[in-house]
Amino acid sequence: MASPTNGDPRWYVHVGGQSFGPYGRSDIARMIQNRQLQARDYLCPEGGAEWIEARNDPTFGHLLSDHVDFAAILPDRPAEKSSAGIKVYHAKSGTQWRLALLALVMGAFGLIPLKQIFDWLSGGATPGRGAFFAAAGALLFFIPIGILGALNALRGLPRLTVTPEGIKLESGIRTKWASWDSVGPFAVKTIYAGWFRQVRTASAKIAGPAAGRSLRRARTFTIPDQFTVPIDAIAAELNAARAPASGDSAPAIKDSKAKETSLGLAQFKVPWLTFAILVVLVAVFTIENMFPATPASRGLTPSIATLVAFGALSHKLIVSYGEWYRLFTAPLLHANLPHILGNGIALVWGGWLLERLVGRLWFFAFFTIGALGGSLVSLAINPVNLVSVGASGALMGLFAALFVASFRYASGTASRTRLQFNSLRILIPSLLPFLQTSSVEHIDYGAHIGGTLSGAALALVLLKCWPEGARIPQFRKAAAGVSVVGALLFVASGGLALANYPKFVHALQHAQSAAPSPQLQQPAQPATPSPPTDVLSDHGPKRAACDFKWGTLHLQDSDYPTFLQKCMNENSTSP
Repeated sequence: MASPTNGDPRWYVHVGGQSFGPYGRSDIARMIQNRQLQARDYLCPEGGAEWIEARNDPTFGHLLSDHVDFAAILPDRPAEKSSAGIKVYHAKSGTQWRLALLALVMGAFGLIPLKQIFDWLSGGATPGRGAFFAAAGALLFFIPIGILGALNALRGLPRLTVTPEGIKLESGIRTKWASWDSVGPFAVKTIYAGWFRQVRTASAKIAGPAAGRSLRRARTFTIPDQFTVPIDAIAAELNAARAPASGDSAPAIKDSKAKETSLGLAQFKVPWLTFAILVVLVAVFTIENMFPATPASRGLTPSIATLVAFGALSHKLIVSYGEWYRLFTAPLLHANLPHILGNGIALVWGGWLLERLVGRLWFFAFFTIGALGGSLVSLAINPVNLVSVGASGALMGLFAALFVASFRYASGTASRTRLQFNSLRILIPSLLPFLQTSSVEHIDYGAHIGGTLSGAALALVLLKCWPEGARIPQFRKAAAGVSVVGALLFVASGGLALANYPKFVHALQHAQSAAPSPQLQQPAQPATPSPPTDVLSDHGPKRAACDFKWGTLHLQDSDYPTFLQKCMNENSTSP
């Protein structure tokens, strides 16, 4: 046959033992992009004398160099396959196995305290609270993640399937899908995910209703770089598959950073409110050490009696004696120098980020809500004889709010990843006991949990009501109200603590100066009379000092009514 003489040459194709055509240049190119024509299929120009493998064709061979036929190269592993325009991308199994191994190793550390719990159930010693948190973290977090990673590796997940109708991404938790007419073009993005580490993803906007519910909420289809095929090639092939259904030409794929959204205070330079709170905490710690109720055991470490006198959190003093002000004074107190240094650094770290992001009014509102939530949860779950101090609850509220508010940035942006990384590196060790390295002897995980939940809940409400185009959250009048009420409560509580301090110290000194009566060391006698009603109704500093003496002198086996009557009489006769 003679070669065509017109300006539009045409070709025949030989696929699957059958011949088709003739087709024009653009038709052949689209068949290659849609994986309908593979490298080892055949082409013959109209008027040609013989068939040529498509990868060797001088006109289309370069197009097939980026579309390797993996089914032909590796017939025993269907990593890539083409059947009626369907293409499947398989994950790198090594990545899933490494994740599973790391999570299982972390979970194994939690099995050590689990054995202590089993020994306790069998009659052994009672383990510390940290053992329960460590066991819970292992059983509920790390071990399930390790098992999930192993199952993903065995099942070949995640798996990306591309069809002429749409795209589907299968993972161990859920499956995301979208039709081509509801998804925009894919672009490769590079995001920052920690020191010297960059993560690349391919993402596209969801522009229609024909997509899964989770994608409609997220409004972005994100594909991780976890497949055997490079993410750039995947994005190019997805856009080529999308073009026929959407009517768009396949756009060029370029490596770009996600578009940043301008959020936070525009003229922000220094977090002066964060520094003001830090100054208050340092001043309160200085007062603790300058005016101790009892001598400190070592330098810059106030005694428990001093902390209680200044307003430490105590279940008995709050519930029985109605000293509610301790809910707000306890977050301002600290147990020792490492305690105030650690919380001070965390305050500056988180405050610098959150004060700029949400504004100063909402920042102080988060501090107040976190402090109150931490105190309440600590009061609810800790032993009644525990004395607790520290701003940890308020700080956990700040970092939880920072993590939730980071989702206001678009998916894949460097700002979103940076805020999440900085918040999680504080939240995770603070909520998991076996990752904690604090020098504080006893850590109040109740306050940590309460502050985290309070800050996250408030931040979720703000995130839902944070309109597009607004730099900071709305409802600033509400934030001002919470901030003003919180400031007044902190000041009023501090005033009440200072007003009660001399009375408490005076009663405590007299209670501790009186040696315990020898009769108190004898078994309780049935005939011992109960204290008068007026003594029982007295819930002031004298009663608190007597209760403190009762606990510190380990007189639990003695007769409490007799002891209380004598102690109260001694305090009432003092000047």
